[in-house]
Amino acid sequence: VAESRLAESKVAESRLEESRVEESRLAESRLEKSRLAESRLEESRMAESRVAESRLEESRLAESRVAESRLAESRLADYRLAKSKVAESRLAESRLAESRLEVSRLEESRLEESRLEESRLEESRLEQ
Repeated sequence: VAESRLAESKVAESRLEESRVEESRLAESRLEKSRLAESRLEESRMAESRVAESRLEESRLAESRVAESRLAESRLADYRLAKSKVAESRLAESRLAESRLEVSRLEESRLEESRLEESRLEESRLEQ
């Protein structure tokens, strides 16, 4: 009976040890799965962070391009306005020069007429 109880006790101890070993393996497996899940979660967060940073950079680049485009449009408008003012100024100067030339021609014409009139008067006096 003692031998039988001793044998049963050894079997029970062996089963208990196997159970502890199995629980230990399960605990290690759960711990490894937990670590793997944490690692994947961290990788996912890092990937999301990189995507967010990339989108932010793209947004900044787009804003920069829009600002550059608006600045270029503004400069072009300023250039066109200045060019238009220069053209208007040149046209005004040209008209003024034409007007002065016309005045000069009229003065010459009047002076010529005056000389002719004086000449006629002089001829008329001489004839009398």
